[in-house]
Amino acid sequence: EALLANLQASAIHAQQYGSVKQGSISDIQNSQNLLQSLANCWSVTASSSGLTVPQQNTALSNVHIANDSITALEARITIFNNEITRANAAIAKLEQFQTGALAAATKAEIDSIAASFQTARNAGTIMSQADVTTAQQDRTALQGEMSSLNQTTNSQITQCYAFAN
Repeated sequence: EALLANLQASAIHAQQYGSVKQGSISDIQNSQNLLQSLANCWSVTASSSGLTVPQQNTALSNVHIANDSITALEARITIFNNEITRANAAIAKLEQFQTGALAAATKAEIDSIAASFQTARNAGTIMSQADVTTAQQDRTALQGEMSSLNQTTNSQITQCYAFAN
């Protein structure tokens, strides 16, 4: 009974952890979409026939800067996707432990599953409540960072619209 309760609690932690990491991806993607709007604005501006060559060069440079920012954020999404994969693997392992515990016919079998579960927890392959809390704190920090980036990007979009007008 206690083992099954611990396995279920750990499965919930892994699900929460994955969910927080997915939320972090969404936060970054929202910022990427805004940066794409900025890149598009500068691209349209750069192709405007009324610009001088230096103005066109400035606009093209700003397209590249926005695109580089999008690419840099994509690398962070890859890391979060890897963390989600890790959470999914933990859930699969926990389901395997639960199936084994339910099928166990002897105390020795239960003890073996409990030992394997503890080994996985000690190795960090099973998420704990502390892991969920850290992920939530990291996401809060990320949201602050993305909010700041979005403010800057919105300001740059306004500058783009005003450029050479």
